[in-house]
Amino acid sequence: MKLVGYVRVSRVSGRSGETFISPSVQRDAVKAYAKAHGHRIVKWEDDLDEPGSRLDRPGFNRARDLVRSGRAEGIIAAKLDRLTRSVAGLGSLLEDARTNGWNVIAVDLGLDLLTSNGKLVANVLGSVAEWELDRRKETWAQALEYAGRPGGSRRLEDPDRLRARRGVAARA
Repeated sequence: MKLVGYVRVSRVSGRSGETFISPSVQRDAVKAYAKAHGHRIVKWEDDLDEPGSRLDRPGFNRARDLVRSGRAEGIIAAKLDRLTRSVAGLGSLLEDARTNGWNVIAVDLGLDLLTSNGKLVANVLGSVAEWELDRRKETWAQALEYAGRPGGSRRLEDPDRLRARRGVAARA
């Protein structure tokens, strides 16, 4: 399988040379996995000084363009948190890969959408993401009820009416 190797470092902070080992460590883990599984790294993409909290990163965008165009068959990273640090981001990434027929591999967790164990890992992570979304919805419904909207109405009050009501309550 032709893969794009992906390396990300959140904060370089002026590090360079022999003391800046994170990219090398990440590349070594990716190379070892690729070799052990008969994959080939066709391109490396790096994002230095880029947070994992969002998917919109220059190197990652280039990696996604390569797999979406068919020039590579998947993206591989040493650790899942190098790909994303967000549950929503992971869900989006996995959906993109499944919908468009490319693979995602995170060496540290054994996430590989083409293996039975990797699918299990993806499904467990997806279940956690769904659970988190459900919990947020429950919390929101509870907050709405607490704010005096029995039945958990999802319609928020007009901001001008809310300010006026607060102003009246503040004077009383």
